[in-house]
Amino acid sequence: MRPPLFGPVLYYDAVRTARRARYTLARALYALGLLGLLAVIYASQSRSMGWGDAHLDPQQLSSFATGFFVTFLIFQFFLAAVLTPAYVAGAIAEEKERRTLEFLMATDLRSREIVLSKLVSRVGNLLMFLLAGLPVISLIQLFGGVDPQLLWAGFLGTGSTILSLSGLGLLISVYTTRARTAIARTLVLGLGYFIFYFLLLWAAYAVIIIPAMTAGAGGAWANREWTTLERAFLWGVEFFGTGHPVHNLSVFIRGGGGFTSALNLRDFSLASTPMEATRNYCLWHGLLFLVCISLAVLRLRPVFVRQTFGAASGTRTGKKTRGGKPEVPGRAVTDPPMVWKEFKIERGRLTLMGRLMLGLTGLACLFPAGYNIWYELTSDHQYKNLLAENMAIYVSIVGTLVACLAFLGIGIRAAGSIGSERDRQTLDSLLASQLTIDQILYAKWLGAWWGGRHVLGLLLLVWLVAFCTGGLPIFAMLLLTIAVLLYGSAAASLGLWFSAASKTTTRATVGMILTLFFFMGGFWIFVGPLGALGSHYIGPFFAGQTPPFVLGSLAYLGQEHGPLNSSGRDETQVYQASTVLSLVLAAIVAFASYLLAGAAFVKQSGRLEQRSR
Repeated sequence: MRPPLFGPVLYYDAVRTARRARYTLARALYALGLLGLLAVIYASQSRSMGWGDAHLDPQQLSSFATGFFVTFLIFQFFLAAVLTPAYVAGAIAEEKERRTLEFLMATDLRSREIVLSKLVSRVGNLLMFLLAGLPVISLIQLFGGVDPQLLWAGFLGTGSTILSLSGLGLLISVYTTRARTAIARTLVLGLGYFIFYFLLLWAAYAVIIIPAMTAGAGGAWANREWTTLERAFLWGVEFFGTGHPVHNLSVFIRGGGGFTSALNLRDFSLASTPMEATRNYCLWHGLLFLVCISLAVLRLRPVFVRQTFGAASGTRTGKKTRGGKPEVPGRAVTDPPMVWKEFKIERGRLTLMGRLMLGLTGLACLFPAGYNIWYELTSDHQYKNLLAENMAIYVSIVGTLVACLAFLGIGIRAAGSIGSERDRQTLDSLLASQLTIDQILYAKWLGAWWGGRHVLGLLLLVWLVAFCTGGLPIFAMLLLTIAVLLYGSAAASLGLWFSAASKTTTRATVGMILTLFFFMGGFWIFVGPLGALGSHYIGPFFAGQTPPFVLGSLAYLGQEHGPLNSSGRDETQVYQASTVLSLVLAAIVAFASYLLAGAAFVKQSGRLEQRSR
């Protein structure tokens, strides 16, 4: 008899997930939000086009349906890209934290049954959430429908992205011992691929395309004889972009071909039609999924044995220092002990893959700065003396991306701080000690910042490079430091509150990721259509409430056309006031969330004597 593909883990995990009321509530809110978005976009377009009570042109209705569907696809794609690691990446690591994977390994379940059951259960729950918006999408058929190619490409692209991120998340979950680490690494790898493609494009233009255009006359440069290295690099960029969403969106806009087709380099194009690009996109992500899920199945038991018994056999007994305090592998305990624990024990050493990813991210972030400096030193073009302005643009884009990545890391680290102690069954030991609630929370708050030290160091390096080249004045760096401290503190405090108020680490991590996604700019999916309904001050006000916009404008503060130092426009004054309000609100959120985290932790621990503090 052929062994089953899925085991009883699938039934247990699916039933347990389906019985949780919060998932039903989330699906209902998602459908209602899409319905409200449809109404707002319809009202905004009817007002901007002056439809009023007149007869509606079918062509305008069809244009509205297509516009709404594209907005829905973009929103659904980013939502799926954020939720997939949160839903799937911690599946195996969760079992390790709860010490339940040992019981699964003691049964006759195969590795294939465990991994695939977790995969199908988590992905099925995520698809149920995304399909909740299908009735709302069906309403646009009343307005003329959408292009079938766009429909198929949108859903196939989203589905293949979910599969590849799920496979990658499960593979990372096999190699990690904490759910928050698996979720964070999956998000970082996905975001790294998203950003790294643009840096490859930049390199292709800077090293190959622009020199060829300069040497050639008119369009003759496109037919030049390319060297083997140039061909390999252009082919690599085109292949690397096959699985990139922006690359495929540009293919749909142009009606076919990748970035090389836009430059009349037809010999390097891998797709000539939008459906061919969709096919290549699905094959690219499908291949990634098969490789990752196969490795996860093959490596589940060997990695578990090494992590469980290898670590135990290599443990060294602690020694006593002269002061009588215990010592663990060469590290003497210092005061305050809880801060020492967070900085020394919980700091999370970078693995070889982590060092490689950090190094590649650093190179990718510093490459544009190096190119700007090289261009200034070697070029005699008419735009030569623009290094300071180019570096201001560089720090406003790259510095903002690195800062947002740091906020994400700080929030995820804080969201799993208390839950990880509970999962490892060490929270009772902490509560039984003489440590107060304030000492534990304060150390966890500092530990969240310490967990993002590598990304914060990269951010500081980006600032220093821009400062030394004249792109970032000292007062702009001071304001950026204040903004990063306030937004980072809000992320750390919110993560602590989620960790103290949630029953599981996964729930706290998912809540933290969704909250950051919303406040970092996700609310623009609703604010954008409102701009056509209300005052023209809505856009500048909410731009000042968006942390990436604030950081980007502060980085560009020293330039002549910066958003915060132009005067004479009411919109600019609204934006400036909103920016100050955003920083004040971040401080309030940080302080209030920290107090709420303390109250939730007191309630959870039962130490009533701490409530008066």
